[in-house]
Amino acid sequence: MKIGNVELENPYILAPMAGVTDLPFRLLCKEQGAGLLCMEMISAKALQYKNKNTKALLAIHPEENPVSLQLFGSEPNIISEMAKQIEELPFQILDINMGCPVPKVVRNGEGSALMKEPKLVSRRVQPVGIMFSEYYFYLTAFLEKRNTFENPDDLFPTIYRIDRIKNLQVLDEHFQLPYRDRFEEGEFRKRVQFMYGGKLQTIRFRYTGPSIEAVLDRLPTAKIIAQDEGGWTISAEVFGKGIDMWLKSQGDYIKDVNAV
Repeated sequence: MKIGNVELENPYILAPMAGVTDLPFRLLCKEQGAGLLCMEMISAKALQYKNKNTKALLAIHPEENPVSLQLFGSEPNIISEMAKQIEELPFQILDINMGCPVPKVVRNGEGSALMKEPKLVSRRVQPVGIMFSEYYFYLTAFLEKRNTFENPDDLFPTIYRIDRIKNLQVLDEHFQLPYRDRFEEGEFRKRVQFMYGGKLQTIRFRYTGPSIEAVLDRLPTAKIIAQDEGGWTISAEVFGKGIDMWLKSQGDYIKDVNAV
């Protein structure tokens, strides 16, 4: 049996069950020969708020492979953002819960309630390019109905990672963009970190590390605002929250981060 590019030894799959399929239980099922282990469903919003109990649910043992991690929520932007933040965890399949019928879940527009809101789980887009970065291909595209987008007035496209193309059909439909609004890949790449989309913003921070050249190389829009014996004050124009990953990777060299 095969799911995507994940080959299973057998068709016996441990279903995701809240309060049941925790790490010890999954390991027991693995010992008994389960072909795929599914974790408890995890709230995307709880991950966003850094809930300690939810973080504990992300624990994965090396012997579980293959394992499926399941997120639930009703806000596509949050689910997408949290999926990106956890993609380095050692799971083989990421699943979005669209079947849970529990009343307290459905009342929040989550679980099986998503099946009644197709606009939340599908997008009609106007593609402008395919880009390669960080081991993956990404589709850059404008949403056809921008009122469903987090930033409806944003002149730049959003980003979708391409895992596989299941079906492709060339249509006779076309769209047009004014020349002034054309997609400029070079300018876009200067402002996007780790292919995280989002609102265009200017950040300012203080850098006290050994190589300011490394900072200027990583952030093409960076400018030195001030300099003293202790370090440099940097300003840079970036998209979204992908910059957070780089800032945290610099540890104590980065201080006084602000969006301006």
